[in-house]
Amino acid sequence: MCRLTGQTLQDATDSLLNANLGLADRVNATDAELNQIRANAEAIALDLLVEQALMATDLRTVLSALWIVADLPRMGAFAIHIAKGARQRHPANATPSQVRLIAERMERWESIWRNRLRSCCGIATSSWL
Repeated sequence: MCRLTGQTLQDATDSLLNANLGLADRVNATDAELNQIRANAEAIALDLLVEQALMATDLRTVLSALWIVADLPRMGAFAIHIAKGARQRHPANATPSQVRLIAERMERWESIWRNRLRSCCGIATSSWL
């Protein structure tokens, strides 16, 4: 779910910056999939809470998962909102050139920090998205 939401946000941003209608449509199509994954995760968590005598650590893990599952669909909804903006302005580009420059710089910095985390900490950041 995290990977799908991250990819959806990336696709929405790319569709907005590059007036890519195909990416905007792909983002809109992920809404039902994200909702289905959320519902399944909530059902599993509820089953665990009801049927198992969880220890404190396990309980914290299940509750943390529920918090994450609650936030990810909102991020997906935000991505859909971004993609709708790209779709409404198509074939024109929805972003001014100044915003495009800022977004490109932010993308470069994100890549730099992702690589630093990967090399310094041994964190597999690619699994985040």
